[in-house]
Amino acid sequence: MPNITTSDLSAPHLPVRIVDAPSENSPQHAPNRLRASRRAFAARTRAKRYTRRANCGTIACVGTKLVSLLKPVLALDEVVITSSLWVHSSWSGHGRGARMTEIFASNERPRLHNIVADALELDVQDSTDGELPDLRPENLDREVRKLYAAFAGVKLTCRAPMKIRIPPWGCGAFGGDLGVNVQCMRMAAGLAGLD
Repeated sequence: MPNITTSDLSAPHLPVRIVDAPSENSPQHAPNRLRASRRAFAARTRAKRYTRRANCGTIACVGTKLVSLLKPVLALDEVVITSSLWVHSSWSGHGRGARMTEIFASNERPRLHNIVADALELDVQDSTDGELPDLRPENLDREVRKLYAAFAGVKLTCRAPMKIRIPPWGCGAFGGDLGVNVQCMRMAAGLAGLD
């Protein structure tokens, strides 16, 4: 990971390495089940018009559902980047109000690389001191490290121009702060050399 001495964050304590290889099977102790903390982030590699929401993304691109079954436990410095997957439909809305707006013809389907990372469960962390759990150095380091691994990995695997779209993961059910989340995204994107 690049040196981040120009920011107020301390340098991450764990090294990040990008592996361009299929992952081994999940460890024996890891249950093969869907985890509520799983969030899929999408990096779009072709300029196409469509709407994608975090809640509907796995419906529009069914392949993302399989990722949590194949690799249910992620390390502190680990993300999963899927190979290019076809998007079958466009959705808009959120939660129970989500609606399909378009089904793509087979020759017009956009392709996505999905970045899968786990959200910090900040709602269960003790914050009796009044400080946002998001601002704890270990939490900031973890988020920037995961985002950097994701952005740098997608940059290495995508040869076409790309646009990365990220929902505010962990900001609803897990108590994350959107402002802190956005700053972590900006720092990681800058470190990875993305605009």
